Amino acid sequence: MGTLSDFVIADESEAKAIGESIQPSDTWSTLTGWRGMDPIKLSTLYCSMSGETYSNDLQKSFSLVGGDKFEGPWVFLFSENIKKCFAQFDSTGLNDVAKLWASTEELKMDRWNVEDAEKFIEQITEQAKKAFEANKSLFLWLSL
Repeated sequence: MGTLSDFVIADESEAKAIGESIQPSDTWSTLTGWRGMDPIKLSTLYCSMSGETYSNDLQKSFSLVGGDKFEGPWVFLFSENIKKCFAQFDSTGLNDVAKLWASTEELKMDRWNVEDAEKFIEQITEQAKKAFEANKSLFLWLSL
């Protein structure tokens, strides 16, 4: 059993309500269908896209802004820098980024392949573009 991972577009002021939601897609524009995504995997994706070196501080770019910090669900706010990087991703580099990201320890442990990585990158960058264009925040909602 993995964690449910939804990617929600909303105003930053709605973080608490997102954390209280059992199913954010009932209220907000939400990318669903992905399990096991977390700030570490998203940070390694950012590094694969941007060329930045991974550090533990990078995962702190995803601030816990809603939910129950002990029981969940947990709501993490994407930093503006990461949201912008995802939103402005040039899909011509998709295969290269997917190969690099799929080779990370985190994705290998979950048995992801390059095709899985490509599919996720296509979807998360589209969601980030929608958030960016609407001048809204992008959140990661996690639940066990």
